[in-house]
Amino acid sequence: MYKVKCSLFWFINLATVLRWLFFCVILSGCASQVIQYLNDQANFASFKTYRILTFNSGNEQLSVEGNQILLRIEESIRSEMSRRGYSETKAKPDLLLRYEIVANTRTESTVNNTSFYSVPTVNTRTFLESALLIDLKQRDNKKLVWQASIDMRQHTRKSKNKDPLSDAIKQLFTTYAYRAGSKSPDPTLTE
Repeated sequence: MYKVKCSLFWFINLATVLRWLFFCVILSGCASQVIQYLNDQANFASFKTYRILTFNSGNEQLSVEGNQILLRIEESIRSEMSRRGYSETKAKPDLLLRYEIVANTRTESTVNNTSFYSVPTVNTRTFLESALLIDLKQRDNKKLVWQASIDMRQHTRKSKNKDPLSDAIKQLFTTYAYRAGSKSPDPTLTE
């Protein structure tokens, strides 16, 4: 996990920097890991409520399957926030929680030439790479409180996991160890 000090990026929108950093990690093919930022200056004791905002609010063009995925993501997020004692509200929440799925298609081509006189064959494979990004901002001043992202390749490969999205969200939330109304992190939430 990486922590970025706020003072290094005071002149740039930190959320944009972290998205680009994560996207570069995805493209470089590094092992799956959680990249996170935590604003140590935030007043965590004042946070008790939240509201989920999605990147597709009001967008009716998603497929049934796409909507089901978003509902599963939101259900897992609600579970993690509830585990920390936060209450969801639409009226003046302390925190705005936003999530986003970033996807990229990557193509690899290899040329096989078995002998000098044979016709070379080209094998092409296409990969879908995706990442899940979650951030918490203060509603009143829009300052970033916490942000975490994860490479979904590890969670979407064939595995014994029944719900890879839920597992990925649980892994992301291990980097947010604050209970509602608490000014100190709770180490039991990092497990």
